[in-house]
Amino acid sequence: MARTPRHVNDRLIDVCMWSSVIQIDLVIAVASLLTMDFYLPGRLISGTGDLTTARTAGYMVLGLTSLITCFTARPDIASAFTGLFANRWLWGALALWLLLQVAIAHLPFLNIGFGTAPLAPDQ
Repeated sequence: MARTPRHVNDRLIDVCMWSSVIQIDLVIAVASLLTMDFYLPGRLISGTGDLTTARTAGYMVLGLTSLITCFTARPDIASAFTGLFANRWLWGALALWLLLQVAIAHLPFLNIGFGTAPLAPDQ
């Protein structure tokens, strides 16, 4: 409320914001794909796992990086660490999301439905 309003003709999502979204999404995609590749044998990074473990690891990286990006979705004038604990609903949603993500990876009936496998703590 302290800032002046945007002009009527200004875009809601400008070129700078599109650039930021594309950069973040590319990093998330590369991290997820490299994680999956790490667990598949005979690929770019030689791994020892199977397809189910690779799929689960890729899912976990994709989910966790998505959790982190909710903190970076702020205006350019605010730091990601400003008012970090001000939104209790966000923290509740993040806790629920993390709980569901771990459940999908570790509960046997969800393993069957999602095609995942339990991961060891070191994975």
